[in-house]
Amino acid sequence: MFPPLFGEGYGSVKLVANGAFKSFSDNTGFFSLLGENWGLIAFTAFIVLIKPVAAGITIGAGGNGGNFAPSLFAGSYLGFFFSKILNSISWIQIPAGNFSLVGMAGVLSGVMYCPLTAIFLIAEITNGYELFIPLMLVSSISFFIVKSYEPHSMETKKLAMEGQIFTQKKEKNILTSIRLDEMLQDNYESICIDKKLKQLVEVIKRSEKNIFAVVDNNGKFAGIIELNDIKQKLFHPDEFDKVSVKALMKRPAAILLQEHDMHTVLEKFDVTQSWYLPVLDNEGKFKGFISKTKLFNKYMEILAEQGDLYEEA
Repeated sequence: MFPPLFGEGYGSVKLVANGAFKSFSDNTGFFSLLGENWGLIAFTAFIVLIKPVAAGITIGAGGNGGNFAPSLFAGSYLGFFFSKILNSISWIQIPAGNFSLVGMAGVLSGVMYCPLTAIFLIAEITNGYELFIPLMLVSSISFFIVKSYEPHSMETKKLAMEGQIFTQKKEKNILTSIRLDEMLQDNYESICIDKKLKQLVEVIKRSEKNIFAVVDNNGKFAGIIELNDIKQKLFHPDEFDKVSVKALMKRPAAILLQEHDMHTVLEKFDVTQSWYLPVLDNEGKFKGFISKTKLFNKYMEILAEQGDLYEEA
């Protein structure tokens, strides 16, 4: 029924570009229903719509392939479809083969985000540069339209969302280069939630920090204690055996996980206005704190290094 859908489609693309339109649609039922001209137009439109679906199913099912050949195929048929529509409703006859080639460049540029590749590839296919200006116009327009709606191609969108690749935004690039484990400070003391203020005082004596993690009997994170919050109680030794750690602790403004990227970390610092945030593993166990000051210092250090590189360049 639909021979062009089989394989990579280069054979049928060649037929379209050379003007052998009927040879790939003789066995379909479109002509008997709509006539030769509109049957060919309907058949072409159907192929343009169904080819991306067929390619997606093939790749999703584990088949070999990518977006390059389907882009050329869809572009060729789309250009041919556009030319046939114009030829059918106007007194001007335009070359359908040329439109199929220009359509290939337009779709390839929009899908792969490679306007220059699309221009020169199609120019080389035609063994000449007669279509160079149309190729430039269509490829550029296609690229800028797609780019305005979606900054990243299909191949890079997921990586960009995960912060795994550099983008044009310098601030995000710097954050991408910082790993959470670099910023993690694991030299903070923790205390069990069942302990009393007396034991907490001993922890405070041997620590140089002013924030402490509270964990339960299973070692899972329960809350934090800040030195400023309990300062007054430290001047009442008679209460050391009465006040429990549980009564002194509080929930942090936010919690970070080890798999969080620096974009998420900075966002949480910005929302909570905190200077320290605890980091937990997947089991909810305390791993350490991240300091906003240390993160900003690292950010400024990398920014200065990149500035020096730009000046040298």
